Amino acid sequence: MSTTHSVTLPVVPAISFSPMKSRQISKCTNCKRLRNSFKMLRQKQIETERKKTLAINNIHAYQKKKVAIKTLNQAVKRKTEQVEKLKVQLISSKLSEDLQNANKQVAFLKKRLRMMKLYHKKSKRSLLAGIPYEQEVKDLEIKCEQKDSEIVSLQMEKILLEERIQEMEAGTMTTKADRKVYNSDMRMMVYDAIVNQVPTANIPHMISKFAKRCGLTLSDIPHRTTVEKMTRELGAIADLQTAEVILANKNNTLGFDATTQEGDHVNSIHVTTKTDCYVVAIDELPGGTAQDYSSHITDSIDNLANVHTYFNGGEKQRTKQKIIDNISNTMTDRCAANHAATKLVEQTWDKSLNELNCHLHPLDSIATKTRSALKRCEERGVAKGLWGKDCFAANIVLSMNKMRYKDAKGDPRGFVIFLESENLPRGILPRYRGNRLHIFFHICGILIEHFEKFQKFLQKGTTCGGLRTSLLKDYNSEVAHVEMHVVGLLGKLLTGPWMKKFYRSHEDQNDHVEGIPMVKKVVERLNMEREPLDFLG
Repeated sequence: MSTTHSVTLPVVPAISFSPMKSRQISKCTNCKRLRNSFKMLRQKQIETERKKTLAINNIHAYQKKKVAIKTLNQAVKRKTEQVEKLKVQLISSKLSEDLQNANKQVAFLKKRLRMMKLYHKKSKRSLLAGIPYEQEVKDLEIKCEQKDSEIVSLQMEKILLEERIQEMEAGTMTTKADRKVYNSDMRMMVYDAIVNQVPTANIPHMISKFAKRCGLTLSDIPHRTTVEKMTRELGAIADLQTAEVILANKNNTLGFDATTQEGDHVNSIHVTTKTDCYVVAIDELPGGTAQDYSSHITDSIDNLANVHTYFNGGEKQRTKQKIIDNISNTMTDRCAANHAATKLVEQTWDKSLNELNCHLHPLDSIATKTRSALKRCEERGVAKGLWGKDCFAANIVLSMNKMRYKDAKGDPRGFVIFLESENLPRGILPRYRGNRLHIFFHICGILIEHFEKFQKFLQKGTTCGGLRTSLLKDYNSEVAHVEMHVVGLLGKLLTGPWMKKFYRSHEDQNDHVEGIPMVKKVVERLNMEREPLDFLG
């Protein structure tokens, strides 16, 4: 049994040094050397701990990688079995046999054709029981073309199957040809997303997510910049298609129309054949003059010639002249600037064009004249609740559109609840974007037809900044009631049948030339039967 002896150490009194002695101790070389040694040892200790942590992480990563490699080997084994099955199916399928038989038939027909040409060159006689040699050669050439097309299609199917096998072997879906250019499948996915208004920044993420949902692994996914380049390619493809259509058809019609949206003046140019319509260009213009329109048209045709020459070769000037020769007509509204633009285009191209006018745009002029006539018939000093310099009916139509569709100024949700409670369709009042065709007359007819219901809606609800009160005041006025009746009757008797006659689908369309005497006849009849009536008296 061990015993422990306690030792009492002597108490060392605290030592205090004089200032001079303290300065001498701080200058001691041994202390400085020990501090440096301690600093180096501390650094070595930190480095050792870092290496130890790194080694532990490597061990954990290796263990995880080992498990992943095992899983990957199992997946590769399954894919290899599937590939072997596909190879067996490809060898045993009828596709390879059809390809071999087609090659043999083509070789036989070509050999027979060479022999017949040689025989005809020597003997100058007909063959095969009186059948002329030329006819026999033509038949053989047609058969050769058919067999060649069959070979091409079979080869394409074979290539697709081989690519499928390679993808199965690799375990991923190849999206690039020769690891440089994205293939047509990836481009079509990008084009579909662009056509459906998907932002370019979201397209790569959506493609990767869709592939993941389908259990596919894509080898490469295009970046946003690549997607935007593909968007430009889509525009070039559209230009090439339009140029080929114009060159393949004669007597094409060139139409153009412009509009201003939020301060931007945009012009649209399109080409119409007997059956289809193709877009040439949609661009923002600096202004709405005849010179702006004519320059836009000529520059767009130059661009079509450039694109077609780039893809198909040939001379640009000759291609441009062929495109111009195949354009025979222009289609615009009756605006003076459009007429002047057509004349400038004729001077630039040194060609006369048949200038056609749209049969629906006269409704714009009718609506404008109707509103100005109603405004003149109104008595001066009549108090209006709504702000605006137009007639009562036009101000009511515009304000009712605000109540239906404007979130900040109107009450769209309350309007929808009112329509459902009255068993009225939600789209009973179309959006009013200004003086467009039959829309003004149509809305006035709706407001008169359901006058009591809309009056009931305006009598209660949120004030909407005073819009509801002002609208109710004008809506109940006798002048507005008469004006809406007049406009509604004009829509029922004139503009409505006009729209029904000319605004039709492609399958049931009218011939434009046949519509010209109809429009003239209607205008003559209106001029003959027009009587000065005091609608507001």
